[in-house]
Amino acid sequence: MEATHMDTFQFITRMSRCF
Repeated sequence: MEATHMDTFQFITRMSRCF
């Protein structure tokens, strides 16, 4: 299973929002 580039970007954005 390969994660989509957009998926990764969304994940990082969500983490960034946490900080």
